[in-house]
Amino acid sequence: MARFRARILTPRGDVSRLGHASTGLNTETNGWDVGIGVFASVDDDGQDTFEVYVNGGSNGRMIARQIATVTLAAHGELVVRIPEVATA
Repeated sequence: MARFRARILTPRGDVSRLGHASTGLNTETNGWDVGIGVFASVDDDGQDTFEVYVNGGSNGRMIARQIATVTLAAHGELVVRIPEVATA
């Protein structure tokens, strides 16, 4: 059974792709000059973890860099970590 699911919703229809705990799921959405990537995986504590990256879009004008990590704490509270370099 899949652990992760990505959906793309467009005027031409919807598609989805699955990722498993062992493989994760890597998604990317780009404009011309900027884009966002999300890598879904399972951390060492068994929690779903999402690493969010900004990239240079279809033009590749910048190297991708991580801007956040999102997960849930053991008690169910949302945890968002933002690296210091992401705010510079």
